[in-house]
Amino acid sequence: MDTDHQTEEAWVLGVQRKLYQQSKAHPDEVWRDVWGWLTDLRMIRHSWRRVASNKGKRSPGIDGITVKHIQQRGEKLEELEIKTVWDLRGLDRSSLEQQFGRFGLRLHELARGIDPSEVVPDRPTKSG
Repeated sequence: MDTDHQTEEAWVLGVQRKLYQQSKAHPDEVWRDVWGWLTDLRMIRHSWRRVASNKGKRSPGIDGITVKHIQQRGEKLEELEIKTVWDLRGLDRSSLEQQFGRFGLRLHELARGIDPSEVVPDRPTKSG
C-alpha cells in the first residue's frame, strides 16, 4: 500500500472513530459533518478501493451495477474531463443523456440538487 493510500485510510478510520464517539455521546443530535465526510475525495477513493478489490466485484450489487460498469462510467467522465459535480453542471441534460443514457438524466438532476426521493430518517439498512 502506498503512502497516499495509508494516509487516506488513516483519515477514514479517524472519521469513523469520531462518528462513533459523537454518536455515543450525543445520540439525538443531527450530524452536519457527515455529508462533508462522505463526499470528501479521500473517503470516496478509499471506499472505491475496498469495493473494487472485494471478492464479489464481478457480481452486480443491489442496484444491478458491477464494478466494471462503474469503471466504464468513470472512464467516460475522464474523457469528458469531468472531475467534480460542478463540472457536471456545465453539461446540459441532453449531452448527459447522450453520453450516459438514463443514468445521465439522474446525473443531471443530482448535479443540480434535484432528488425527489422521500427522506426516511430511520429506515433499516439494505445490506449487512
